[in-house]
Amino acid sequence: MEGAIEELSFGRMGYLLAAKSLYVPQSTLESRVIKARTNQLTSEKAATNGGMYFPNHKKKELVEHILLLESRLFGLTLTDIRRLAYNLGNKNKLNHNFNDETQMARPD
Repeated sequence: MEGAIEELSFGRMGYLLAAKSLYVPQSTLESRVIKARTNQLTSEKAATNGGMYFPNHKKKELVEHILLLESRLFGLTLTDIRRLAYNLGNKNKLNHNFNDETQMARPD
C-alpha cells in the first residue's frame, strides 16, 4: 500500500490501476494520498491494543501450541484461542488490558 501511495503521489501510476492491482476502493487510495501529501498519514500502525504486545518468542510459542492442539484434532474456536492468549499473558505476567471478567484476549 505504501508503495502504491508513493507511486500515486509522484504521478507514476493512476488511481484506477492502483485500486485494481491492490483490490482496494479507489476512494480509499485517493483519501490516503491526500493524507500522505499533507503528512497526516503515518506508515506505522497506531497501537490500538493499549500497549500490550507479546514478544516474538511468545507469539511463536502460542502459534506452536495452537498448531499442536490442531494436529491432535482439538477443534479450536476463536474463543478458545482468545482464552489461550489471555492465559499466556497472565502466566508470563505480561502487561495487558485483556478482559479479566471473561478471561479472554480482545478479538483483534
